[in-house]
Formats: sequence, structure tokens, C-alpha cells
Amino acid sequence: MELHERIKDNRIRCGLTQEELAEKMEVSRQAVTKWEQGKSAPSTENLFRLADIFGTTVDLLLPRQEPVPETETKRFDAEGTLLVIGIFLLTHVLGRVLYTVRPTFSLDQWLLRYDVGQFAYLYGWLQGNGLFWYCMVLCAAAALLGKRRLALTAATGFALGIVVGEWLGPNPAGAAVGNTHYGWAIWGGIFLASILLGLFLQRRAET
Repeated sequence: MELHERIKDNRIRCGLTQEELAEKMEVSRQAVTKWEQGKSAPSTENLFRLADIFGTTVDLLLPRQEPVPETETKRFDAEGTLLVIGIFLLTHVLGRVLYTVRPTFSLDQWLLRYDVGQFAYLYGWLQGNGLFWYCMVLCAAAALLGKRRLALTAATGFALGIVVGEWLGPNPAGAAVGNTHYGWAIWGGIFLASILLGLFLQRRAET
């Protein structure tokens, strides 16, 4: 509650009109009106006189500034980070199931190594050059720093880009773009769009 609200509330509590309070304060009624409307503030001397008339203290008249807990301003988003990592790991496993041919290797090799089995073009390209894991680290870092909407939107766009890229990526016969596959361009476009959307959503959440 602001100072002008406290003055008005205490005047009403004491059963005083503005004229009666002004008379006790030896000021004009207009001065009291301005105090209660927040258009001006009483001097330090008048604050003490008001407190005396209201039977309270100056500290109780003045508004209190509530400190913002440090945990709210400097909190790392561990839950959001785990969600982002979970999206990437789920995409990794589903990619192995949908876009690879499992050879006669152990399960851990099939899940963790790139140099085993046959990979679909886009998924294999992202795994082979490390882009898959670089993107995961960047999105997880954004989530850890509290940019959850940005991180989750980008991670979802990353996974969606792979699916759409593998689906629509193969070129017509004879086309020489991206080694007969333009899934990388589809994935990149969707991923970039998801980052921009995430920035927009994050900005809205913070304003």
C-alpha cells in the first residue's frame, strides 16, 4: 500500500474528514486532498504530525519495499534442463529405431556408436558431424539459465525438423542438391524457425 493510501485509510479509521484533518495539521484541505491522491507528499515534519494524530508511527505510514528473494532472480532451471535433454535423448533413440538398420552388434554399440549399421541420410549426417549433440548442449544451457520456453521450443523444432527432413528430403531423380537429399535444408529451416519462435515466446514470458 502506498503512502497516499495509508493516509486516507488512517483518516477514515480515525473518523476524520479532510477538513478536520487539515485543521489539526494546520494546512489547507487542498493539501490533504493532494496527499491522499498521491499528487504530493507531506514533509518529514508533517509525517510525524500525521503519525501522532493517527496514533501510529512514521514507519507504519511509509510503504515497505519488499526485497526480491535471491533464489527467484538467480535460480537455475534444473527441471527445464532435464526436459530438454529428455527430448534429445528420446529423439536419439527413436532415430536409431526408425532411421538405422541394426547389424549384428550389441545393443549398447547400436545405441551409442555412429560407425555401426546403416543410417538414413539426415539422421546419420547430424550424428556423424556432431551437430546432434552440439544442439543438445546449447538448448540445455539455455534451459539451465532460465530460458525454458526458448530451449523447449528449439528442442521440439530440432526433433520435428528431423522427421520432416527425412520424410520430404529425398530429391527427385537426377537432382544434384545435398547429395540427392535436401533434408538438411528442411531440418535447418524448421530448427531456425523454432529458435525464432522460442525467442518470441521467451520475450513475452519475461515482459
